[in-house]
Amino acid sequence: MALALPVAAQDDAVPEEPPPPPTETKAAPTKKGIEDPPLHRWGALTLSVAAWDPSLVGADEEIATTYQNGIGFPLMQGSTPRTRETVAAIYHLPHDVGSIVARYDSMSQDDLLQNFTPGQFNFAETRAYPFVLGVFDDGFSDGVSASALRKTREFRLEFSQTAFDSKRARGFWGFGYRQLSHSRTLGITYLAIVPNLPPVIPPVVPENSDPNRLAPPPDSVSQTSLFSGHGVGVSFDLEFPLHPRVSVISGLAIGLIRGSASSDYASRSSYYFRGSVPGVPLTSGELFTILSSGSATEIADVDQKIVAVGVSQSPTSQFAQSYDVYLGLEVKVYRGLKVFSTVRDVYYANVGEYVVPKPGPVNVRTSLSAGYEGYVVGLSWRF
Repeated sequence: MALALPVAAQDDAVPEEPPPPPTETKAAPTKKGIEDPPLHRWGALTLSVAAWDPSLVGADEEIATTYQNGIGFPLMQGSTPRTRETVAAIYHLPHDVGSIVARYDSMSQDDLLQNFTPGQFNFAETRAYPFVLGVFDDGFSDGVSASALRKTREFRLEFSQTAFDSKRARGFWGFGYRQLSHSRTLGITYLAIVPNLPPVIPPVVPENSDPNRLAPPPDSVSQTSLFSGHGVGVSFDLEFPLHPRVSVISGLAIGLIRGSASSDYASRSSYYFRGSVPGVPLTSGELFTILSSGSATEIADVDQKIVAVGVSQSPTSQFAQSYDVYLGLEVKVYRGLKVFSTVRDVYYANVGEYVVPKPGPVNVRTSLSAGYEGYVVGLSWRF
């Protein structure tokens, strides 16, 4: 037995060495400096500033009608683009439960139009009140000057949250409060630069009489419209990553605003009359005869009367809508810093009205809308 035990021990299998521990699979390194900073204990904040030159669409004003070869064409008061700013602040709530977005937009166009054709009475006074218009009381002038100021202000306060997040796309929805205001101020002057009244205006008048009293004053029109209201809105934004640094961004926002609109209209014109027969306008033929061959007494008897017509509309309830859509690119420049460029189109429907008096018991009402479109360039920083 003493000899058998060592022999049996030698016949046993030699134990194998234990396998080496499994190697850890290391994740692929990510590019540093482009990912958004993580949420702090208090959350995070993103500030965004953008600039664009919005062109005003659908808010041109018809100033007069001009005629060429007997065919009438409207003379329109257009607009020129102005560089405007859009600012936004986004507070990202802790634990990634959503974001609170505050945004402010301001658009303004201030334009001047002047068109003069001395001696050629080619502009029909389409915006003035239809009564004794023009130096000849025929509704035509040989010069027109107009100024138009159009402003839109919008403030949004929304709650936003991620709708979905995948490798190919990310979506964000939001809803919240809207505040909107839109105002217009229009002033038009119709001129008789060279009235061609015989003899030359001002005519020869008796001594101690002011000749300028017979110079035809210009006709004028002024209109204003003011709208202001509050409401609610929804938004939906999409992001399509093309590269770790580059994404296509797009979005749509719709607002429903209940507000009040007020307006004012004033028209000023004049006519010639004889002091001995007040209130009866002279025809152009009668005026020509008096000024060219009348006696000093008859000329001194001619005078002018100013006619002013106006209407003021007190604030009335009005329901407006807003639509905002954009599409563009976003580039991550550095950790939390992004640069974006988009095409943007904004439309505001039923944001005010013009009320114009016409002969008869009913005034003419025109609903007003305004659109803005242009290229937007900006940057945002999250910290």
